[in-house]
Amino acid sequence: MKFKKVTSKNIDILYKLNKQLAIDENQKYLFTADKKEYKKAFLSNFPIVFGILIYKKNKPIGFIIYIKKFATYLAKEVLFIEDIYLPPKHQSKKNIKKIFKFINNLNYIRIELRVLKNYNLNKKLLKKLGFKKIKKWNTYRKEKT
Repeated sequence: MKFKKVTSKNIDILYKLNKQLAIDENQKYLFTADKKEYKKAFLSNFPIVFGILIYKKNKPIGFIIYIKKFATYLAKEVLFIEDIYLPPKHQSKKNIKKIFKFINNLNYIRIELRVLKNYNLNKKLLKKLGFKKIKKWNTYRKEKT
């Protein structure tokens, strides 16, 4: 398994894989972004999001989309994983461990991720990898109206 940062040369691959994720989750109707918006978000002078493509045998099979957050008390960067996509046929414990080993080696004070309650990313494995459920905060969301 190899990992490559999203660049202008492979942004179209990320776009296609993310569209496939929406299809796999029966949410194609929610995927409204176009390629121009993706390029702006990932490749501008001040990107708002970052991506890593996951390859197996030189074929792109998945991705990690993340943003950088800030740990106020520590004055350090936090990696917040917005999305991880790995098609079901590649979702072995071995592959998930490789992904999180790669993520763990990035230079961040901590790693956070949000997991859908109905999506099985293998919560037992996440705990084994050192992730703990955060009970300290409630999460609120407001859609722009």
